[in-house]
Amino acid sequence: MIVRQFISWIRTAPAGERAEATRALARAWLISDLTAEDRTAAEGALLMQLDDPSPLVRQAIQYAVNQEKLVKDVLFGVDVAAHSVLTPITPGYSKQSAEMYSYNPTKANDLLSQAGWKMGSGGVRTKNGEKLFLNVILFSNAGFELPAQFVTSELSAVGFSSKTAVQPFATAQASFNGGLHNL
Repeated sequence: MIVRQFISWIRTAPAGERAEATRALARAWLISDLTAEDRTAAEGALLMQLDDPSPLVRQAIQYAVNQEKLVKDVLFGVDVAAHSVLTPITPGYSKQSAEMYSYNPTKANDLLSQAGWKMGSGGVRTKNGEKLFLNVILFSNAGFELPAQFVTSELSAVGFSSKTAVQPFATAQASFNGGLHNL
Protein backbone atom coordinates (compact mmCIF):
# COMPACT_ATOMS: atom_id res chain seq x y z
CA MET A 1 0.00 0.00 0.00
CA ILE A 2 2.74 2.47 0.90
CA VAL A 3 4.48 1.75 -2.41
CA ARG A 4 1.34 2.75 -4.32
CA GLN A 5 1.29 6.03 -2.41
CA PHE A 6 5.00 6.48 -3.17
CA ILE A 7 4.39 5.93 -6.91
CA SER A 8 1.50 8.39 -6.92
CA TRP A 9 3.49 11.03 -5.02
CA ILE A 10 6.71 10.60 -7.02
CA ARG A 11 5.03 11.67 -10.27
CA THR A 12 4.84 15.30 -9.14
CA ALA A 13 7.48 15.55 -6.41
CA PRO A 14 10.51 17.84 -6.81
CA ALA A 15 13.72 16.11 -7.95
CA GLY A 16 15.53 16.39 -4.61
CA GLU A 17 12.61 14.92 -2.69
CA ARG A 18 12.26 12.13 -5.29
CA ALA A 19 15.93 11.23 -4.86
CA GLU A 20 15.71 11.16 -1.05
CA ALA A 21 12.49 9.12 -1.08
CA THR A 22 13.95 6.66 -3.60
CA ARG A 23 17.02 6.24 -1.38
CA ALA A 24 14.75 5.52 1.60
CA LEU A 25 12.73 2.99 -0.40
CA ALA A 26 15.93 1.27 -1.58
CA ARG A 27 17.16 1.04 2.05
CA ALA A 28 13.81 -0.43 3.10
CA TRP A 29 14.05 -2.97 0.29
CA LEU A 30 17.58 -3.93 1.36
CA ILE A 31 17.24 -4.11 5.15
CA SER A 32 13.54 -4.25 6.09
CA ASP A 33 11.45 -7.34 6.58
CA LEU A 34 9.01 -6.66 3.73
CA THR A 35 6.31 -9.09 2.69
CA ALA A 36 6.85 -10.73 -0.70
CA GLU A 37 4.11 -8.52 -2.17
CA ASP A 38 5.64 -5.32 -0.75
CA ARG A 39 9.11 -6.38 -1.89
CA THR A 40 7.87 -6.91 -5.46
CA ALA A 41 6.03 -3.58 -5.42
CA ALA A 42 9.13 -1.82 -4.09
CA GLU A 43 11.26 -3.37 -6.85
CA GLY A 44 8.86 -2.07 -9.46
CA ALA A 45 8.84 1.40 -7.92
CA LEU A 46 12.65 1.46 -7.80
CA LEU A 47 12.87 0.40 -11.44
CA MET A 48 10.71 3.35 -12.38
CA GLN A 49 13.21 5.77 -10.83
CA LEU A 50 16.25 4.71 -12.85
CA ASP A 51 16.93 7.88 -14.80
CA ASP A 52 13.97 9.82 -16.09
CA PRO A 53 12.26 12.46 -13.99
CA SER A 54 8.98 10.98 -15.22
CA PRO A 55 8.33 7.40 -14.11
CA LEU A 56 5.71 7.15 -16.84
CA VAL A 57 8.34 7.78 -19.52
CA ARG A 58 10.65 5.19 -18.00
CA GLN A 59 7.82 2.67 -17.91
CA ALA A 60 6.92 3.49 -21.53
CA ILE A 61 10.49 2.70 -22.59
CA GLN A 62 10.19 -0.71 -20.94
CA TYR A 63 6.91 -1.46 -22.71
CA ALA A 64 8.02 -0.08 -26.10
CA VAL A 65 10.92 -2.45 -26.75
CA ASN A 66 10.19 -5.99 -27.92
CA GLN A 67 12.84 -7.79 -25.87
CA GLU A 68 12.05 -11.20 -27.35
CA LYS A 69 12.55 -9.91 -30.91
CA LEU A 70 15.75 -8.12 -29.86
CA VAL A 71 17.19 -11.35 -28.48
CA LYS A 72 15.99 -13.54 -31.36
CA ASP A 73 16.69 -11.30 -34.37
CA VAL A 74 19.54 -9.05 -33.25
CA LEU A 75 21.39 -11.12 -30.65
CA PHE A 76 20.76 -14.44 -32.46
CA GLY A 77 19.20 -16.07 -29.41
CA VAL A 78 22.38 -15.83 -27.35
CA ASP A 79 20.78 -13.97 -24.44
CA VAL A 80 17.48 -14.08 -22.56
CA ALA A 81 14.88 -11.33 -22.92
CA ALA A 82 15.07 -8.89 -20.01
CA HIS A 83 12.03 -7.22 -18.49
CA SER A 84 13.86 -6.05 -15.37
CA VAL A 85 17.26 -4.59 -14.50
CA LEU A 86 18.00 -7.68 -12.42
CA THR A 87 18.97 -10.97 -14.04
CA PRO A 88 17.91 -14.38 -12.66
CA ILE A 89 21.35 -14.81 -11.04
CA THR A 90 21.34 -11.36 -9.36
CA PRO A 91 20.61 -11.33 -5.61
CA GLY A 92 17.14 -9.89 -5.08
CA TYR A 93 15.85 -11.03 -8.49
CA SER A 94 12.12 -11.63 -8.54
CA LYS A 95 10.34 -13.54 -11.29
CA GLN A 96 7.25 -11.43 -10.60
CA SER A 97 9.08 -8.14 -11.25
CA ALA A 98 10.75 -9.61 -14.33
CA GLU A 99 7.31 -10.18 -15.83
CA MET A 100 6.04 -6.65 -15.18
CA TYR A 101 7.08 -5.01 -18.46
CA SER A 102 6.23 -7.27 -21.38
CA TYR A 103 6.20 -5.74 -24.85
CA ASN A 104 3.12 -3.55 -25.21
CA PRO A 105 3.50 -0.50 -27.52
CA THR A 106 -0.13 0.50 -26.95
CA LYS A 107 0.54 0.78 -23.22
CA ALA A 108 3.79 2.67 -23.98
CA ASN A 109 1.84 5.20 -26.07
CA ASP A 110 -0.81 5.56 -23.34
CA LEU A 111 1.84 6.18 -20.66
CA LEU A 112 3.61 8.80 -22.78
CA SER A 113 0.29 10.56 -23.36
CA GLN A 114 -0.44 10.45 -19.60
CA ALA A 115 2.97 12.03 -19.00
CA GLY A 116 1.95 14.93 -21.25
CA TRP A 117 3.95 13.97 -24.35
CA LYS A 118 1.74 14.61 -27.38
CA MET A 119 2.37 13.01 -30.77
CA GLY A 120 3.63 15.69 -33.14
CA SER A 121 4.53 15.99 -36.76
CA GLY A 122 6.83 13.37 -38.15
CA GLY A 123 5.81 10.93 -35.41
CA VAL A 124 7.86 12.65 -32.68
CA ARG A 125 6.22 13.50 -29.37
CA THR A 126 6.55 16.97 -27.85
CA LYS A 127 5.85 18.56 -24.48
CA ASN A 128 6.06 22.29 -23.78
CA GLY A 129 7.72 22.80 -27.18
CA GLU A 130 10.46 20.19 -26.53
CA LYS A 131 10.89 16.96 -28.46
CA LEU A 132 10.97 13.65 -26.61
CA PHE A 133 14.67 12.99 -27.18
CA LEU A 134 17.19 10.41 -26.02
CA ASN A 135 20.94 10.85 -26.30
CA VAL A 136 22.44 7.36 -26.57
CA ILE A 137 26.17 6.94 -25.98
CA LEU A 138 28.00 3.67 -26.64
CA PHE A 139 31.57 2.49 -26.15
CA SER A 140 33.23 1.84 -29.49
CA ASN A 141 34.08 -1.78 -30.35
CA ALA A 142 31.75 -3.14 -27.66
CA GLY A 143 29.22 -4.68 -30.05
CA PHE A 144 26.26 -2.59 -28.91
CA GLU A 145 25.62 -0.74 -32.18
CA LEU A 146 23.02 -3.16 -33.61
CA PRO A 147 21.12 -3.64 -30.33
CA ALA A 148 21.07 0.15 -29.82
CA GLN A 149 19.82 0.65 -33.37
CA PHE A 150 17.01 -1.85 -32.72
CA VAL A 151 16.05 -0.21 -29.40
CA THR A 152 16.01 3.32 -30.83
CA SER A 153 13.90 2.07 -33.75
CA GLU A 154 11.39 0.54 -31.34
CA LEU A 155 11.30 3.76 -29.31
CA SER A 156 10.82 5.86 -32.43
CA ALA A 157 7.66 3.85 -33.16
CA VAL A 158 6.08 5.35 -30.00
CA GLY A 159 7.33 8.89 -30.58
CA PHE A 160 10.91 9.20 -29.32
CA SER A 161 13.62 10.92 -31.30
CA SER A 162 17.22 10.00 -30.58
CA LYS A 163 20.86 10.42 -31.46
CA THR A 164 23.41 7.66 -31.00
CA ALA A 165 27.10 8.45 -30.56
CA VAL A 166 29.77 5.75 -30.55
CA GLN A 167 32.79 6.96 -28.61
CA PRO A 168 36.15 5.61 -27.45
CA PHE A 169 35.99 4.24 -23.91
CA ALA A 170 37.56 7.25 -22.14
CA THR A 171 35.38 9.74 -24.03
CA ALA A 172 32.23 7.71 -23.41
CA GLN A 173 33.09 7.39 -19.72
CA ALA A 174 33.50 11.16 -19.45
CA SER A 175 30.17 11.60 -21.24
CA PHE A 176 28.48 9.16 -18.82
CA ASN A 177 30.01 10.86 -15.79
CA GLY A 178 28.95 14.26 -17.15
CA GLY A 179 25.34 13.13 -17.50
CA LEU A 180 25.37 13.67 -21.26
CA HIS A 181 23.37 10.54 -22.01
CA ASN A 182 19.93 9.06 -21.39
CA LEU A 183 20.73 5.49 -22.47
